[in-house]
Amino acid sequence: MHDGYYITGDLAFVDPQGFIHIVDRRSRFSKIGGEMVPHLKVEDALAELFGTGHCVVTGFPDERRGERLAVLYIGDRLTPAEMIAHLAPKTVNQ
Repeated sequence: MHDGYYITGDLAFVDPQGFIHIVDRRSRFSKIGGEMVPHLKVEDALAELFGTGHCVVTGFPDERRGERLAVLYIGDRLTPAEMIAHLAPKTVNQ
């Protein structure tokens, strides 16, 4: 947050009717524990659950790991726990 606004890394403009149009991203990756994590990949994985256009991923500072991800989500179809479970690595029985 900065001056009451979320800093998402998106580049946008407000049209004369007051609608916000996102046109690009300034930040496309977060460095977490030495790994570059693409925001779009996380958004794509979540889009499998509820379609496109319902969430955006952004990074924010984390003292221990460098950055941490936050998902800004519009809707009530999934709980945060369900989103996390969907994104967790799947185990394979051998």
